[in-house]
Order: sequence, then structure tokens, then C-alpha cells
Amino acid sequence: MNHIVTSDDFVAGVFAMLALRGQKQFQMSDTELDSRFEKAFEDLMAHETELSGDRDIVELKNPTFKRINILLDEPRARRYLDRNPLPAAFLEKIVSRYFSDI
Repeated sequence: MNHIVTSDDFVAGVFAMLALRGQKQFQMSDTELDSRFEKAFEDLMAHETELSGDRDIVELKNPTFKRINILLDEPRARRYLDRNPLPAAFLEKIVSRYFSDI
């Protein structure tokens, strides 16, 4: 069964996983953040069939961020991940690959 994965699901999943890892505040340029999400999104699309996600449903449009403050505590981050159509293990891999050095 295919799951509809929205850009909100993807971005919220990444931020929830970062919160669980204790990475709740970071600064980077607009282009650097966009670049990281672009690469992570390409990874998501490469695993589309494996994750049973619908193509052409997810579109990544990042607003301009300078400073990111993730306001999720651990229980709330877990709730986001529990409801997210993307597997937590996949989001963990994405965060490790593209956001671990922030």
C-alpha cells in the first residue's frame, strides 16, 4: 500500500529525529540548509519504491532559515515520528548522513 508522504512529513521527521539526538539549535546559511535538504530529498526519492511512497507527492520547498530552534521535547518528537509515514530507521539514516555535523 502506498503512503502519501508530504514535504511536511519529511521535514518534520528530520527535525523530530534531530530533536531526539539532542541537536536542537544550529545556524547555517540558507544555501547550506537548502543543499542538505536537497540531498536528503534525493535520497528519499531513491528509496521511494522500498518505502512504498507516492512519487510526485513530495515537494521540498524550504523557507529561508538563518537560525533553527527545534522546539520539540523528546515525547513530542516521538509522537511526530510515530505518526510519520516514513520509517524512523530511514529518517535516522537521513539525519546521520546529511545533518550529523550541525
